Amino acid sequence: MTLISSGHGLHVPGASCLIDEVTEARRVAGRITRELELLGSPVTLYHENAARNQRDNVNRIINYHNAYNRRLDVSIHFNAVAGGPRTAGIGTETLYRNPHMQSLASAVSKSITAATGLILRRGDGTWHRDNLGFLTRTNINRALLLEICFVNSREDIRLYHRNFATMCRMIANVFHEAAAHD
Repeated sequence: MTLISSGHGLHVPGASCLIDEVTEARRVAGRITRELELLGSPVTLYHENAARNQRDNVNRIINYHNAYNRRLDVSIHFNAVAGGPRTAGIGTETLYRNPHMQSLASAVSKSITAATGLILRRGDGTWHRDNLGFLTRTNINRALLLEICFVNSREDIRLYHRNFATMCRMIANVFHEAAAHD
C-alpha cells in the first residue's frame, strides 16, 4: 500500500505566496489518491488537522504513517525561494533519504516534468536529504517528499494549473508501476 499525506496541517501553514501550499498539497494528494484507486492500487490518504505547531504536525504525520503496514510513504509539498514572486520557472524536485529510493524519486520528478513542462531541479529532479523528519523517521525507509513546484513562481504555477490532472495521473502511474515491481 502507498500512504500519501499532505505535508502541512490545516492549522500549520506551509509556503504561501501566489498559491497556498496547504490548499494545493491537499488537492494534489487527493487527486493522486483517486488516480491510484482507479488503477486498483491500494492507497491511504491522510490530512493532518489537529496540530497547532510544526513539531506536532510533523510528529502526527509520521505517527500516522508508522501505524500502517505500507510499501511507500509519500508527502506532498510545494516550495518557495526567497525574494518574493518571480516570473521565471523554478521547477520541481523529489526528496529522498534512502539511496535505493533515488531512482523512484527521479521517475516521479521526470513524470511531473513530462506532464507539465516544469524544470527538473538539481539535474534529475532529486535531492538526497537526511535531515527531514518525514524522510528520517518514517519506519519503513521508503519515503519520498515531493516538492511539486514553487509557490512564488508565476511560470511554475501556470504550468501546474494547466496540467494538474495529467500530472497527478502520471505521478500515480509511477507509484502504481513501482508497486507492481516490489
